[in-house]
Amino acid sequence: MGFRSFAALIAGTCTLLGCEQVPRSERLRDESAITFYDLTPPELSEKALVLPFVEEWGGRIDRISPSLRSDRDIVLAASRSYPQAALHLEPNDLSDPEFLTLLKENSLPAYALALGTLPDARERICAELAVEAGLFYHVDPKYRDDEGVVRQVVATSPYLFSFASERLRSDKDFVLAVSREHGSGFGLIRYATEELRSDCDFALQYLAICPSDVDAFPIEVRAQGAIIDFCLFERRNAAGLKGLLTDPALLSLAISSGASVYPYLSKEQQGTPETALACLEWDGISARCLPPELLADSDFLSELLLRNACSYPTIRDHVEAPALERLVPIAMKSYDAYQELGIDFGVRFDRSKEIIRNRYSVSDETRKEKLREIFGEEYFAGVESDPRPICIVLYPDSDFNGAFGIRDNIDRLTRFYKVIYYDVAHEDQLAEALAEASRGQPAELLVLGGHGTPTSLLMGQAGGDFGVLNVNDESSFGLISLAVAEGGTIVLGSCSTAGIVSEGKNLAESIHQYASHTLLFAPLDPTNFEFVLSREGEFIDPGYTSTNFVSYSPR
Repeated sequence: MGFRSFAALIAGTCTLLGCEQVPRSERLRDESAITFYDLTPPELSEKALVLPFVEEWGGRIDRISPSLRSDRDIVLAASRSYPQAALHLEPNDLSDPEFLTLLKENSLPAYALALGTLPDARERICAELAVEAGLFYHVDPKYRDDEGVVRQVVATSPYLFSFASERLRSDKDFVLAVSREHGSGFGLIRYATEELRSDCDFALQYLAICPSDVDAFPIEVRAQGAIIDFCLFERRNAAGLKGLLTDPALLSLAISSGASVYPYLSKEQQGTPETALACLEWDGISARCLPPELLADSDFLSELLLRNACSYPTIRDHVEAPALERLVPIAMKSYDAYQELGIDFGVRFDRSKEIIRNRYSVSDETRKEKLREIFGEEYFAGVESDPRPICIVLYPDSDFNGAFGIRDNIDRLTRFYKVIYYDVAHEDQLAEALAEASRGQPAELLVLGGHGTPTSLLMGQAGGDFGVLNVNDESSFGLISLAVAEGGTIVLGSCSTAGIVSEGKNLAESIHQYASHTLLFAPLDPTNFEFVLSREGEFIDPGYTSTNFVSYSPR
């Protein structure tokens, strides 16, 4: 059957069925009656006919008449769903700022493609990225592989690095350099390739710049010994070990490191009393993570308060009133002991039991008896046989800006040393503390804290020079010398005590003149400090935040 005969048959069938044949001219006026593919080549050149179809699906712009493809209205309509429509624009359209603004508002992806066709494309794209970083999603791939463009974009949002080329996202040097520019917490590694994040050597290099991003590395990398040491002994936070602490040996190491561990344990581990006590002894604030069953266990809470009096404010906020009433007398035991020992700043450390026991070991019998009345004999069992080297910490009774509130500075020292801690307000207390603490044996480490100048160290507000250690206090320097063992270390936890003076010696030099058998550290400038310790907890250096400090070697 020929085509004409087939068409006649169809037409006849429509007549028999009562179907009305609509003339083509009328069907074109009724848009719902035709499809895009009904249009003939001449009709594909008629803007009014084509426009509704490219609005519906922009990709049809490639099938219409070439004379219409660069029409601004057609391009704008098509670009909403088909950004490539912008590639049909003429040069005069691309040089019209008003039209480009309209295109940008209509379709950012199309606008990005249009900019890429300009002679000064890179400069224009960089200028636009400065005000519209989201444009980076849509630019030509060659710009996502352009180091300068990528540096500019990620400075606005590190997340945009995930749209950079795989080459740059795998480039160690590039990631390290950009991270170094922006510092800790920038988070670029989170958007690098999996291959780069799986490189343990790279991880250590990166974490030296951005230590808070340790959790961005896969568990296989975080399980490496070097990363574990970084988390526990440098970062002092076990967040990077989450998911690994089910290993008993690693958990034991983590707890003994004094790092913040408890929040990153499994629910089962957090509910185990022995594990909870071992962790929270070092980290009272994390008592906020205690499960309901332990918050309801008065024996557990009592033991925790005896080990760490600083956990009380956290516990108080999570325990019902009747139970809290029973805990108050337990919490007061440590505060009564502080009063007996002259400790005004019990918030400077978590391990209250450790500090109280160590002070008990060097106290006279009268004070020991008072402490036993507070805690009982068992609390102090074994203190006389402690084999650890002595560390004496003398902190000021005056701290107007909270500089001595870095709590884990003292706690971390207790891993290796028997820390004997005092708050001192004036020269007499300094002398008494040094004599008492070193009575049994001289200290391997003496930390002398206070707000400093090149010639003085403020201990307390006692009035005049009485509350200040200055360059003329030779009797105090002699006591300091006697309190520290041959080859021991003295740390001046202060500002500027090794600073330049117009004449004579600064305070650090004055002390070392008497204690010349020691290694003495002191800063030249205002600073704070966080001790750098070995894996075992032995002192390495003061960790001054200022890099300008001096060390006086033993003579």
